[in-house]
Amino acid sequence: MRFSFVALLALLPIPMFSQIANQAKLILVDEGGANEVDIELEISLGAINLKSDDTSDLTGNIDVELNINPGTATTDEFTILSADVQGSDIELSAQERILFAVVAEYDFTGTGLGFTAETTTPPGRVNVETGEFDASDHSVTVDHGLLNGSADSLATEEIELMYDFAGAPFTGAGAGTGTVTVTPGRREGIRKYYDIRMELPITIAQEIELEDIEIPDLQVNGDISGIIKAVGETFLDIPDYESWAGETGIAPDSQSGFNLDPSIPNYFFFALGHDESAIPSQLFTVSPAGVTLETSGDFALGDVTIEWSEDLENWSPVPQSAMTSGNSTIGFGDSFETATTIGLEGAKKYFRVARTPEN
Repeated sequence: MRFSFVALLALLPIPMFSQIANQAKLILVDEGGANEVDIELEISLGAINLKSDDTSDLTGNIDVELNINPGTATTDEFTILSADVQGSDIELSAQERILFAVVAEYDFTGTGLGFTAETTTPPGRVNVETGEFDASDHSVTVDHGLLNGSADSLATEEIELMYDFAGAPFTGAGAGTGTVTVTPGRREGIRKYYDIRMELPITIAQEIELEDIEIPDLQVNGDISGIIKAVGETFLDIPDYESWAGETGIAPDSQSGFNLDPSIPNYFFFALGHDESAIPSQLFTVSPAGVTLETSGDFALGDVTIEWSEDLENWSPVPQSAMTSGNSTIGFGDSFETATTIGLEGAKKYFRVARTPEN
């Protein structure tokens, strides 16, 4: 039977601060090749085509939400809630000559650039095995900043141009494949932290529509591309023994008691994910596949070590080499997706679980 993880969480006190489980504020990293978006401006008029680009360095943060499985430290969801990202100023200039004569040119500066982002249709899906997701499920918008300058050609007078992204935002989808990596971090009481790393390739291509300027065949296009990388952390509040005991109906300090079985201390049922409605009659079952530890739920809630003996007096930890699957030492959060089984060949006669000593 699956351990009632959600039900126990409901019994926990609400934190007295703004952090929310499974949500994270990711900070853009300062790494070469990351958070350096290439911004290109192309102006076309008949046979004239002027193009230039510059790099804008991004800083800021992105608020995201995940759906972490504590047992496997993976997520099947990645949703961008909002973003507050700033870009450094850019300079864009181009010139076309015929022999020694300038036939067309432009000179622009981009200042105060600001970006936001969101998941188009939440939640965003993630491949649990690889951490990869479809970047096009997410969008990035330039919603602040000015593009200001002038353009000139032999066919036109000098044109003063100013484009305000706040009034006419640029929006584009992610491009290709993004990734999100979840790594177990520190633990404080019932709170388990996870380090998050995200990479999102983006492409924004959009025509710049110029008001009050009517020049036949004039086209102005902007293109923004690059990779956004950000890191941060989130947490899960996972029930401790006291919470589990309260749900089970036994005393919070009864780890060493035998309320649920006359020969097995309560703590081991908690650590192995069992509850009072499905207590196994014994913690090990024997089959042709080997000796299997009885677990429930998706992951361990406590730290235990499997031991064996030939005479019930001298016990020693089962070496990992004797395991056909799973681990002989089980720690908090370890996955129960794979059975914890000891091979029959070379096995000793008796088995038990013991609490792993604290370091």
